[in-house]
Amino acid sequence: MRVPVTVEVDTPVVNITLPANMPLMCDIDEASRLFGISPRTFAALRKQHKDFPVKHVGRGVMYLVPDLYAWFRDYPGAVIPTE
Repeated sequence: MRVPVTVEVDTPVVNITLPANMPLMCDIDEASRLFGISPRTFAALRKQHKDFPVKHVGRGVMYLVPDLYAWFRDYPGAVIPTE
């Protein structure tokens, strides 16, 4: 006999602490430098993944650095495709 069991687990809270000299938000060139990924790859990731952390500021595109860390940490694949 099978008895259904429901288990409730709280959503974990993950805090990311940035070094003092790390910007909170940056453009594609700075994000490229911080993460060692080319601007071209950043643009491709933004287009390929609807959940890629990007913010539109006016006509520009900005990246929240803590969101990028979290996105790369949770990336489902073993390898992030580059250009």
